[in-house]
Amino acid sequence: MKKVALITFLILVVFELIANFYLKKNHIAYPIFVHIHSQESKLDKLNRFQYKNIDPLLGWSASRQTIESLNLKSKNDCIILNNFSQDCNEPFTVLITGGSTSDIVYDDKNWPIYFEELIATQHPCYEIYLAATGGFHSGQELLQSISFRYKNHPDLHISYSGCNDYINRGLSSQYENDLLAEVISPKPFFIFPSTLKAINFFSNTSQEAVAFTPSKKISPNEFWLENQITMHNLIELNGGKYISFLQPVFNFSGYTTDLSSLDSNNFYSYLQEYSLYYPELIEASHEYDFIHDFTTIFKDSKESPFVDDCHLKNEHFQQIIANAIFTSIDTSGLLDQAD
Repeated sequence: MKKVALITFLILVVFELIANFYLKKNHIAYPIFVHIHSQESKLDKLNRFQYKNIDPLLGWSASRQTIESLNLKSKNDCIILNNFSQDCNEPFTVLITGGSTSDIVYDDKNWPIYFEELIATQHPCYEIYLAATGGFHSGQELLQSISFRYKNHPDLHISYSGCNDYINRGLSSQYENDLLAEVISPKPFFIFPSTLKAINFFSNTSQEAVAFTPSKKISPNEFWLENQITMHNLIELNGGKYISFLQPVFNFSGYTTDLSSLDSNNFYSYLQEYSLYYPELIEASHEYDFIHDFTTIFKDSKESPFVDDCHLKNEHFQQIIANAIFTSIDTSGLLDQAD
């Protein structure tokens, strides 16, 4: 009996080796012998952040049900923050785009909450559409602004971005590409995964045929700047105003720290990426009136403002961002339309 079991096991091992070799020959990377689901999957991350809508082009976003469960209002696929007086006929409409650093589903203390309080002190009639979504870069912001234009014509579009543009310089995001691939492809079986994958492949039940063609990548600084210019031109052509803020990140915020102490930190690789393209973004931001450089905004801080590579530590730092954005917009005369 033991001899039969040993022979059977050896045969399975041989099949697994052959199957894995065959998959590699067909450019399919797959685990061999054992697959351990040790890391958090993107579906787990999706559910953790409650991004349960999937748009084939934009990627994930918070659903209306999720937004309303947080006691927030939803309209036109966005969170809406608004206030109306009795004699309000046409509210001043603001569109805010960006990534998780502006997304109040990701963090309910993000700066747009405090920005709304500042708007409300001066203008009793407004609508703020918050389209910022965790993981989104400037290419997805551009697609959002095009989509939003057909539903509403914002008086002002605010972009707060920069850090996500190193991930993937294509209009859709690698986050969403990987997520959809995970949705349509079954997880590898725990034991002898290559053998079962090869069987599926031979029997034509594999879903490997569904794939994304990656877009041609350009440098993050070129990608970000081109998208800023396009969004600016788009809203200007439609009678609105555009203003962009290059967001601070850990190693470009004005706060001085010793990066050598972060070698073992899991976001150190992000800081290395920022070092490659943020200097060009800073230089480019000074060439356009509608782009504001916030990479020195925390130069007077006595402590690090960040909990990681880009997310702020507490409400104090969020209020600094909100105040600076409001002041920049107000002194530029972009709120005059709301009077």
